[in-house]
Amino acid sequence: MIEKKNTMGGRLAEEITRKFGSYTKAAEAMGAKNPTYFRPYLNNSSKIGMILQKKLDELGLDVRYILEGERKKEIVVANEASDEIRRKLADMKSRMERMNEDILEISELLSPPQK
Repeated sequence: MIEKKNTMGGRLAEEITRKFGSYTKAAEAMGAKNPTYFRPYLNNSSKIGMILQKKLDELGLDVRYILEGERKKEIVVANEASDEIRRKLADMKSRMERMNEDILEISELLSPPQK
């Protein structure tokens, strides 16, 4: 059973879910044979050693948060998030351009005819 967020195991579970969505995908990324690899850490029956800390860090998990409960100070935007932000901004720009065209069209319809 996975402990609460205020434990190392709970924070590890949170980080794995955030980054990979499942223990299976996380185990595959680490080269572990199956997701049960994480069980002793998730259950807080084993501490995370230096080798595992390095692997977790290389996979993009916040090791400091997992171990100490404190997030990294610097803001790191994942590539997927950056791509999604760019797509959303491009979509917003396109919609704003269409709205601007509509406003100009309405403005022309509302202005009195010129003599």
